[in-house]
Amino acid sequence: MTSYLKRWFVIMAGLFLCMALGSTVVTAEENTLPLNGTVNGERLSGQGELVYKMVVPEAGNVTIDFTSMVNDRIYIALKDSMNEDVFNTGVSGDASSPGREFISVDLEAGEYRFVVYDASYHQTNHGKFVVKTSFTPVKTNDIEPNNGTAEAQPLKFGQTTKGFLSIQDEVDVYEVKLTKAGRLQLDLSTYVDEQILLFVIDDMNQQVYYKDISGSKKNPGKLVHGVDLEPGTYYI
Repeated sequence: MTSYLKRWFVIMAGLFLCMALGSTVVTAEENTLPLNGTVNGERLSGQGELVYKMVVPEAGNVTIDFTSMVNDRIYIALKDSMNEDVFNTGVSGDASSPGREFISVDLEAGEYRFVVYDASYHQTNHGKFVVKTSFTPVKTNDIEPNNGTAEAQPLKFGQTTKGFLSIQDEVDVYEVKLTKAGRLQLDLSTYVDEQILLFVIDDMNQQVYYKDISGSKKNPGKLVHGVDLEPGTYYI
């Protein structure tokens, strides 16, 4: 697997990060996966799941760099507080040719579990592994929840709003009110890997504008577009 979605976007009404924490190192026996730290672990033949608690203090991007010296194939998964998979993938390697998986994922604040396990029938795959993590918090202007029109975040004309899309929160909705007919100018920059979808809908939930915008953290996408509208309430 490669990197997961790195997503944050800017909406400027128009629509428009980074700190790092100090590094720590712990052993696998502590069953804790620290942010900006390293765990050195070992899986024994016949052993069950190895589970590490990871606490994300605020919304941001987490990277997990996993190196496996386990003979044959081992699996790693990240689960949220609802026991839903954020990701789940296999890593093949051995002591002479270690396997490696680097995953980047945007997460909300909360408690997660990082799991290392053998999915084979006899669960005899064994060996050492290393997990390194990094964390970059993302500061936004979002007022959550703003996931639908009933809880849309008001947006003033000329206001710059920084938003964040995560694995758990893939939709943000903003409200604008037009007191007279005119052109709503949208100025959006996206740092989301691959695509985001931008909709403008009216108070009857009818779409009046749609655009998909491609970009990435290193090569942000950009949209500048005017939409002619009648007076009323609209949602972005």
